[in-house]
Amino acid sequence: MSQLSPATTLMWAILSILLCCFLLYHLYRFDKFRCLKWSSNQQEGAFKRMLTYAYLLSVPLFVVFALSLTILKYHHGYTQVLDGDIILTPLAFWSNRAQTLTKVAYAFFGVSWALEMVAHLEELGFWLFLLTTTTQPQQWQRSKYFYTWCIGSVGALIGMPLVVGLSTNQDCAEANVFLAGSIGSALITLASLRVNWLFPRFIRRLQQEGAEVEVTYWLAKFNELNNIRVAFRFLLVMPTMVLGIQGVRTAGRVEPIRFWMDLLAMLAGVGTAISSAITLLVFFPRASLAEMVSEQDKWTLGSNHKHRKPSMSQPTIISHPGRRISLGPNRFKRHHTRSISSLKSFTDIDFPAPALSKGQVNTLELELDNWTLQNGASDCSIPYSVTIERHDDMGAPILGTPNPGKKVDNTNTMTDVPYEEMRVKGMRYCDVVNRSEGGHY
Repeated sequence: MSQLSPATTLMWAILSILLCCFLLYHLYRFDKFRCLKWSSNQQEGAFKRMLTYAYLLSVPLFVVFALSLTILKYHHGYTQVLDGDIILTPLAFWSNRAQTLTKVAYAFFGVSWALEMVAHLEELGFWLFLLTTTTQPQQWQRSKYFYTWCIGSVGALIGMPLVVGLSTNQDCAEANVFLAGSIGSALITLASLRVNWLFPRFIRRLQQEGAEVEVTYWLAKFNELNNIRVAFRFLLVMPTMVLGIQGVRTAGRVEPIRFWMDLLAMLAGVGTAISSAITLLVFFPRASLAEMVSEQDKWTLGSNHKHRKPSMSQPTIISHPGRRISLGPNRFKRHHTRSISSLKSFTDIDFPAPALSKGQVNTLELELDNWTLQNGASDCSIPYSVTIERHDDMGAPILGTPNPGKKVDNTNTMTDVPYEEMRVKGMRYCDVVNRSEGGHY
């Protein structure tokens, strides 16, 4: 028989609605829902966009399942049998319309769970690909992890709805979905333990190779979030697996309400909500420093005060829409490029120029054509003006020296400018969307 009590489904409905509200709030604070546009990031391609939509679609599907099942459960309520026990009203006593709606609700639940497994399996495969790849360059689409993801995704998308459709006994539909979904999620969660085991070593190796501080910082934050997420994933798969096995064993039998059944189902709901919220934080990492600068800019500009410059020791941007990593000043030092993401009304973006060793050509290449303005329905290029100056230790321009500075409009190359004490200054008052290359997550 169905093991979820009305109180349990009500808790699932509340948690799912809270998760959906968190999703909307997070995406709004992230970039005001621009990441949902198909053309929001041309460099990601259709593959990444489809994965993003698939995971985001799983949340409202879960909300529909939980709400509809809660309404049906409370409508039919409980039944007292001859021996005095109180049981949930068996599905056989429900109306035909209610039984059909229940099966549709579990089909929604199966599709939602399948989409979540597709996204988690792709993330798992890519991290294993990065952590286990040798020094020889390899392509993700040609790796064994990609083929594993393809097979697993097809199996999940076909298998989960098929489990519901082939359940001739309505009482078995719930147990079959729990059992099939928990087995698939358990395999992914167990494989994620290898990522957790290899990740600290991966971070230490990057530190030894001289990686930027921002890179190791965000990788460490991801590792911390992933450890918490894996723990709550176990809180999801273990109770649902027990409920699925119990449901298959007792199919067709009428049993009284048991405390531990409700407890396991509630724990599974908590694990689902928290692990899904952490996944949103991983897929859409927000730039806390960028948001702070943006909010400060609103107040200072509204009060006619000069905008406060970011600290030279802090990166201006350390996140990127669409599951990419953008870095701050240190990225400019290494790659001669500047990554800007979702800043509002920024002025005097000030950071040191890259240091050159003796004998290198004093040429600074600027990739400011990657700055684009979100203007209504389409993006348009921003005309920019950049000034390169020599500064003393106090930050004042040095005048009367050879090549004290040059000003460039709408070009990408600056030549014959000393590097020793230069700073690059750009002035913009707009929303900016990054178009430069970044990492995968």
